[in-house]
Amino acid sequence: MCPSKVKCKMKTVALKEIIINADIIEQINNRLPIVSSTNKGVMPSSGFIIRGGIDIENVSSMTELDNIIKSGIYQLRLVIGSWETLVVFNSFTGRGGISQIRLTAENVYIRFNTINGNVKWSEWKKII
Repeated sequence: MCPSKVKCKMKTVALKEIIINADIIEQINNRLPIVSSTNKGVMPSSGFIIRGGIDIENVSSMTELDNIIKSGIYQLRLVIGSWETLVVFNSFTGRGGISQIRLTAENVYIRFNTINGNVKWSEWKKII
């Protein structure tokens, strides 16, 4: 700690530079939980939270996706027996927004929603 009238230069040091024994770091990492939709923890190496599956009853409207706003990856289980992947990005800030990206076997679709009191999704747009 520096006295208030003295300027101090502090170096930021990573924990792995402080701990000499790399085995200790490995043991700490192995004991930390992986973050999920129900658990706090460290981010998985994939960089995304796997949120689970969503059953889609009406393939033409997909209204089940209107309330899916948490960032992560979801599996969409369609009634017709196929599946799709949904990736959600939510900025969680003031006038931020939500993006949903649907990946099918042949195409990619995207839609947006702003979080400013007027919750309305854009139409799905085919991008590939």
